Amino acid sequence: MKSKISKEEAQNIFEEYSSYVFKVALFLSRSTTLADDITQETFIKIFENCKANEKVIVIQQLVAHLDSKISYSKDSKILNNFGGDLAVLTDLKKGRKELYIYHKESNGNITEITIFSNADVKVMENFAQKYLKGNINYSKHR
Repeated sequence: MKSKISKEEAQNIFEEYSSYVFKVALFLSRSTTLADDITQETFIKIFENCKANEKVIVIQQLVAHLDSKISYSKDSKILNNFGGDLAVLTDLKKGRKELYIYHKESNGNITEITIFSNADVKVMENFAQKYLKGNINYSKHR
């Protein structure tokens, strides 16, 4: 018999892990509607089919599994400091890097931003974050 967890415990688990599951679902589906559905269904199935003391472990295993799936290359990794956006960095070798950012617009559309550079990863991250905030000043060179 499965033991129940309280609504508060379920809410805490959902709040801690749902953002990540949503980002991965968004990356794979490219649809906010579908990503929302996938995220909700994932947690419904976990909450319905696992014992209370197994739920966090199952979700942590799911997150680890999703990490392995989204890292489509052994040279790719997810960057965690992009809030609700998903950022994947890939080392293209010979000093070149590629940064993909999947940004959810206020109208629900997803914008894919791709940056190729030889710059340091921190420089790329800072540029991307400034771009997303609209804090980039363009100057004309004559």
